[in-house]
Amino acid sequence: MTDIYAPNLPARIAGLEELAHNLWWTWHPAARKLFRRLSPSAWTRSRKNAVEMLRTIDDERLRAMAANPLFLREYDAVMAEFADVMAERRSWYRDHYGELASGGIAYFCAEFGVHTSLPIYSGGLGILAGDHFKEGSDLGLPLVGIGLLYQKGYFRQRIGAHGEQLAIDEPFHPETMPIEHLPGPGPEGEHARVQLAGRDVLLNAWRINVGRAVIHLVDTDLERNHDDDRVLSHQLYRGDLEMRLEADRGHAARIDRRPHPLVVEVRLGVPADRGHQPGARALRDAQVDEQIGAIPLHVW
Repeated sequence: MTDIYAPNLPARIAGLEELAHNLWWTWHPAARKLFRRLSPSAWTRSRKNAVEMLRTIDDERLRAMAANPLFLREYDAVMAEFADVMAERRSWYRDHYGELASGGIAYFCAEFGVHTSLPIYSGGLGILAGDHFKEGSDLGLPLVGIGLLYQKGYFRQRIGAHGEQLAIDEPFHPETMPIEHLPGPGPEGEHARVQLAGRDVLLNAWRINVGRAVIHLVDTDLERNHDDDRVLSHQLYRGDLEMRLEADRGHAARIDRRPHPLVVEVRLGVPADRGHQPGARALRDAQVDEQIGAIPLHVW
């Protein structure tokens, strides 16, 4: 395996680190081309994962590209477009609904398929959610995604010596992915606790930047949690209904009306496929005393 370390980017192209951690680049051809041009071999080895690529590319190549006039011209153009988008100077949403621009739209979903460098989705629902966030960013919609971070649901298929199918676990390394851990005030960095099956379950929090939109994810894989609770957020789809219901209840439990430093004003929306309708109903029941509309959502 290629060694992975913190990127040592020359100052002239230091903006690549921020760009790599915002999935805006994944649907803008000029930005994708920029990463590929930086090092075609590292791009291929990383399977088009910009964060991982920046951590494996050698310093000599970085210095050479930081002095390459053609690359710098493309770099400056991409970074200028990215900065303009993130400054939100103009957007369809702001032009048409400026009075709502300071709020947010909560988008609860079981999976978010924005790009292969963040393997936390399984199929159609995730891809649809990812497309909603890309288009939402372009339109300036203040989307706030809420979901679970699945760290052990992926594997690669291999054929064994006798023709059998083998499942090779895919390692999950957040430090090589476009995702940011949000440390909380708890002893293990947790942000909150919920009651599931009569036990306190601690929740970890993460952030994904998708252009101007943002996705917040939680997981339960903390050492102080019971073993049965740590696996709740390991996989998207599990065979037993009870485990899925517990995960969906954890999904619903992220509505918390207590004061907290990270608070956004949102309007509630709940996309769900047939396998996660219980979670959608739990979300509905969790706010039975609230009128659907603008509610305070405390994002850890």
